[in-house]
Amino acid sequence: MTFIYDILVNLNENFYEFYEWKNNDHIINIRKIPLFKVSTETYNALKYNEITTTKPFLNSIYNQSSTYKNSNPIDYLCLISNGLEAIAIQFNNQGKLIKKSDLLFEEEDEVLEIINNLKITKIPFLQNINNSKINFTSRQELEKKQTIINTINYLYNNNETETLKYLYYDCFLEELNDTYTIRNNIINSLDYWNKHHQQLYKLISLLNINN
Repeated sequence: MTFIYDILVNLNENFYEFYEWKNNDHIINIRKIPLFKVSTETYNALKYNEITTTKPFLNSIYNQSSTYKNSNPIDYLCLISNGLEAIAIQFNNQGKLIKKSDLLFEEEDEVLEIINNLKITKIPFLQNINNSKINFTSRQELEKKQTIINTINYLYNNNETETLKYLYYDCFLEELNDTYTIRNNIINSLDYWNKHHQQLYKLISLLNINN
C-alpha cells in the first residue's frame, strides 16, 4: 500500500474546493494516509455521488490513516486520484462515503507526482441511482440556500404571513395567500438556483430577519 505523509484535509459532507475553506473549519493535519489510483469514471463517482463501498475495501483501509494531534488511527480514510486531481474520502463502518476533502494545491501536486507510478485500483462500490447526486454547487451558494430555508421556515412557523407573501411576490412576481404553498414553492425551487433566488437572499439580508 502506498502512503502520503503530512497533508491537510477539510472533511465535509459536501465537497468544497480548497479556496472555499474557512478559518473556523475543522482542518486536520494528517500524518499518514493511504493513496489509490483509480479510473476517471470511479474518481468522478466517488467525488460527486452517494456511494457505498464493499467490506473488503473497507477492511483494507481500516486504521491506515493517522494524525499528528492524535496518535490513534482514523478508521476509514484514504486518498484517491485519477492522475489529474486528488481528493480525500472517508467512509463509515457500513461502507457509506460520508465526507470528502479537496487538497491544497501544492499537496495535490505531490500526490500527482507519486500517482504516475501506481497501477489503477478497482474500488468496488454500490451506487444508488435514485439517490445519486452530482453537486457542483459552491459553498457560498449552499450557505445562501440554507439561509433562505431557515428564514422561510422561521416566518412560516411564526405566522409572519405578510412578510412571506411579500418575499414570494418579490421572487416569483406572483401573488399567493396560502403560506403553506408559499413556503413549499420557495424551498422546492432552490434545487435550481437562479437570479431570483439571489435577489431573495439579498432582500432577506436587508430585512435582517432573526431566525
